[in-house]
Amino acid sequence: MSPKTEQEPSISLFLQDDLAFEQVGDRISEFQEDEFVKQALAKGMDLREYAHHIESELDTVGQDHEDDYILQSQAFVDLHGQIKSCDEILETMENLLSIFQTDLGNISTEIQTLQTKSVTMSIQLKNRMAVESHLNELLEGILVTPQLIRKIYDGEVDETWLGALAELNSKMYHAKARQGRHIRALKEVGPELERLRIKTVEKIREFLLSKIKSFRTPNTNVQIMQHSVLLKYKELNQFVMERHGEVAAEIRQTYANTLRWYFSNQFETYATGLEKLHKYPYEALFRSFNLALIDNASSEYLFLVEYFSKRSQPDIEGIKAVFSHIFEPTLKLGLANVKEYTDTSFDAIGILLCLRTNQQLARELERRSIPMLDKYRDAIHMTLWPRFQVVVDMHIESVRKAKTKIKPKNVHPHWIARRYGEFASSLLMLNDEHTDVLPRLAMLRLETSSLFEIMSKTFTDTKSRLIFLINTFDLVLTLVSDVRTNGVEAENDHWKQALHQTIALFVEEELRPHFGDLISFIRMVDIAGGVSKVQLDHFERTSYAFSNTWRQSLLAINTSVIQHFSSFKNGTHVLHQVLGQLIVYYTRFYHLLDEKLQELGSSSSGGGNSSSTNTAVATNTRGWSHQPVGVQTVMVEVKKFRSNFLP
Repeated sequence: MSPKTEQEPSISLFLQDDLAFEQVGDRISEFQEDEFVKQALAKGMDLREYAHHIESELDTVGQDHEDDYILQSQAFVDLHGQIKSCDEILETMENLLSIFQTDLGNISTEIQTLQTKSVTMSIQLKNRMAVESHLNELLEGILVTPQLIRKIYDGEVDETWLGALAELNSKMYHAKARQGRHIRALKEVGPELERLRIKTVEKIREFLLSKIKSFRTPNTNVQIMQHSVLLKYKELNQFVMERHGEVAAEIRQTYANTLRWYFSNQFETYATGLEKLHKYPYEALFRSFNLALIDNASSEYLFLVEYFSKRSQPDIEGIKAVFSHIFEPTLKLGLANVKEYTDTSFDAIGILLCLRTNQQLARELERRSIPMLDKYRDAIHMTLWPRFQVVVDMHIESVRKAKTKIKPKNVHPHWIARRYGEFASSLLMLNDEHTDVLPRLAMLRLETSSLFEIMSKTFTDTKSRLIFLINTFDLVLTLVSDVRTNGVEAENDHWKQALHQTIALFVEEELRPHFGDLISFIRMVDIAGGVSKVQLDHFERTSYAFSNTWRQSLLAINTSVIQHFSSFKNGTHVLHQVLGQLIVYYTRFYHLLDEKLQELGSSSSGGGNSSSTNTAVATNTRGWSHQPVGVQTVMVEVKKFRSNFLP
């Protein structure tokens, strides 16, 4: 059936008679390209016959189609009915969808309307909530409940009452913050808040005054009461300071008067108790009194700052006034005690100890950041320091006067030397980190040194005078040298120099009785300008005198030092200096002798033992009756004495 239908267009086109002439050529070309035409031409068939054949076949096919259509007509009718039914259903669905679309449009409009209303209602809700919040805050801030009134009027002042006080204070703050607004409720609640304020202040006044007056009870510990009662109920005083200035001033004045009496009474009792201790020097009592004073003053100042300061800022000037009122009699008592002591005291060390104690306490107050006792500290300093200067000046004047009155009994250190050494050492020990005592100590040192020189001149012989000075200077230096503070160098240097100079003089004085010929001979050679002008027999006489007595002289010098120097260390040092100088002198003599012999051509140059041997041989050849003592021999013997005195 399909091939027939495909051939039909070409045949029909071919049979059309109404083709235009100009189209014939085009059609002929198309037919030539047709597959069926090509086959017919290839077989040599007549196209007209072929066309009739094709037309006959088309009729047959058409008839077959008609028959088939007739057979299927009922099916087409049923199909048409089904299609019509579907069209009706689709039309109904279209109507429903159209209605649904319309409804959706209406719903969308309604949703938009609801959204607009929702936004409007949300704004209204927020506004109402804000108004409600402000209204609740206003109502809670100014609403005075019966429970609050009963608690304020009838309740005992305790921790729960503090809660009611805080609530009332908050309501008063709210009411005050809205005073300028025209709120009817505020006008109505105002009188009630005022009545509560007056009643609250009345109860607080009664409570605090009773607690403050209890401080006058014997054996009351004020610090404990301050922390366990007053600071615990600090808000009571804060409320009064903010709400009723007159009552606050009354409470503060009552507190100041009570504590003034308390501290004055306590410190008077304490000072009286300290005066009964004779066992302790005044400077110890001074320290105890003032240490207790600064401890109590520090604690009280910190309490005043914490308790009597408003929340906004501390009233420093007011606190200073209260502190000054409280401690005025106590500070006067402390100054009076110091003045009474200084007016009659001649103890420069004790006064200086009080000065240093006062300076240490001042540093402690500075560390604690307590400025309230600065004037008291300055007043004590201005009382003690002038007196210290006067007393030291009196010591200096006393030393000046002693120059014509005091005479030493023997060559041992005078008691003034010990007193001066101990006094100077004490001043220097207390001079650490200070320089204020050094000028007067220098004046006293010069006067004392001059006194020692004058005292030494009372001895008739030079040796005793020198021994006295050596013992005296050594004692002072021993006492002072133990100090390791500022300014001790000048003191040590002065007495060391004086001691060394005096020992040098003593060495010459000690050697002169025993080795005077030797010393004189050496000086004579020096004056003569050398050994050329000195005869050899003069060397012989000097050497002979030395060799006969030098051992006995060493023993005598040793005995003399033991007898005259009480300090073993000092005596050893002096003996070393004497024996050392002797070796210097004799070595010089021996070198001069050797030089003389060389000049005469009797000795070869050399040193040490060889030189001594040559010198001995040379003197023998010169007919000397003895051999000169060798330097090494003298040194060995001297070493024996020095060993006996080594510490």
